[in-house]
Amino acid sequence: AYHNGTAWTWCFPAFCEAWHIAYGEAGKKTAIDFMGSSSLLMNSGCAGQIPEIVDGNYPHVQRGCDAQAWGVSEWLRVWNLLHRT
Repeated sequence: AYHNGTAWTWCFPAFCEAWHIAYGEAGKKTAIDFMGSSSLLMNSGCAGQIPEIVDGNYPHVQRGCDAQAWGVSEWLRVWNLLHRT
């Protein structure tokens, strides 16, 4: 079940980056808003971190590692990219 219905958090920032690439400046605010929705994860569980995975279905319970390096680093990379361009 680990790979069945699981949402991997490191993929989400790449989606936000792709949104910005596809829609350009017109989609930048939406991409930033999408990224901001991650604050729900960052403010629960291991505060200030992003978990490895969440359940695919609501309420998206956090699972796996509480502070996954590639989830956090990918989020920070895209956040910086969106605020620098």
